[in-house]
Amino acid sequence: MNKGEKTKQLIIEKSRKLFAKKGFDSTKTSEIAKASGISEATIYKYFDSKIDLLLACITPVEEENVEEKDFSQLPLKQLVEEYITIVVEKMINNRSQYEILFNEAIHHPEISTEYVKRIHQQNPIEKEIEKRIRMEEISTISNYFMFHVGLIGALIAMMNHHEIHQLSEENYLTNTKVQEMVDFLYYGMKGNKEDRS
Repeated sequence: MNKGEKTKQLIIEKSRKLFAKKGFDSTKTSEIAKASGISEATIYKYFDSKIDLLLACITPVEEENVEEKDFSQLPLKQLVEEYITIVVEKMINNRSQYEILFNEAIHHPEISTEYVKRIHQQNPIEKEIEKRIRMEEISTISNYFMFHVGLIGALIAMMNHHEIHQLSEENYLTNTKVQEMVDFLYYGMKGNKEDRS
């Protein structure tokens, strides 16, 4: 990584912390520059606008090679297990990015629009889930994107409330909790595991 790339990453890192703590509107670029140890003009050498900087801050870290797997032949329960595992891992690795995105989208809907247009990309497992919704193999979900966003929002809320009420930063999303989510999504609230394969 060259000096310019290191500076850009430093700006993103400091901005992410400030946006998460103070919010986008309350964070001045002069504060970001000071925290980064650079001039305010240097920020605009790397980002066209404060919104572009925010979009860089909410860009998730790249996922591992989900691209190489073929999910089309998986039984539905196994597909749900793989999907939940990948979503949980992605959310844990990008928690601050999602928290900033969700918090700021309330005040700036255009951020959500730009995120979907410029950043969000479905991986193969998400495409397979959406395909099965369209084919009505999964008939209880009508809009994949809203379901996916809701799932990530619920995971963040669970983690935040766990930390608040348990006074602990220990990971809430243990393997047991992930399996509970898989069972809930697959069997439903009243579903009977014995009745399904």
